[in-house]
Amino acid sequence: MTKKNIVLFDMDGTLTPARESAGIPIAMALAELSRHADIGIVTGSNYEYLQQQCGTILNSVMGPDLSTMLLFPCNGGQFYKWNTAHWELVSDKNMLNHLGEKKFNELIKACIFVLHAALDEDSSLPSWDMGGHFVEYRGPMVNLCFPGRQANKAQRAVFQRIDGERGIRNTGIQRLQTKLKMERIEGLELKLGGNTSIDIFPTGWDKTLALEHLNHQHIWFVGDRCTGDGNDREIYEHAALSRRGFQTESPAQTISIIENIIDIIRGKQNK
Repeated sequence: MTKKNIVLFDMDGTLTPARESAGIPIAMALAELSRHADIGIVTGSNYEYLQQQCGTILNSVMGPDLSTMLLFPCNGGQFYKWNTAHWELVSDKNMLNHLGEKKFNELIKACIFVLHAALDEDSSLPSWDMGGHFVEYRGPMVNLCFPGRQANKAQRAVFQRIDGERGIRNTGIQRLQTKLKMERIEGLELKLGGNTSIDIFPTGWDKTLALEHLNHQHIWFVGDRCTGDGNDREIYEHAALSRRGFQTESPAQTISIIENIIDIIRGKQNK
């Protein structure tokens, strides 16, 4: 049986600017790609954020055929496919059940502790504005966002600058690891999420979770955080083993990568 191609994409920084909506050019590029391969979006964000940011892709006549698309919110801990007129939830993992209520509550308290520690570290240094909604439980994962998920674009930009100067999130990961060890909570992965967050999930529940549903496809992947603690690293490395992994720096560069992938697939199909 001939394997189909599926091209998986990260969302923030890959298909969309961070926490912003996808543009028409990326929707049109994906529409052309959908003529040659299936398409998946694998993001740490939840389903609602995915729909919000990728509305131009998913709800535009200039976007791809939805029957060729799969959605993997929460690192692939949730899986949606198009069912004639709506997105159907096929699979959903649950971190609270996995950890148990006691350990889960200790994890949430540890996140709050880390946020307070970051803000109180040195009163002489500039801080950032707060937007609200700092700890979000997404089912398969927990997201700790330092300026808050409700922070506006300007507030997020200020935090990104300070984080770049002082390594707020990297220090936060170290603190959280220490706190979890003290509470004897094991088996969790901590990753930089987007530009303002830390993603926390059980070991193995990274973006390679999406691959559980893709047994008969050639896997391609495009993402922007493919090294170090980036949350694209594991799935990027899986695709890169077959020379199908691509790192991008922006949606504009992603369009060029899509064009390259189409050329590669066409070349193989014409052999």
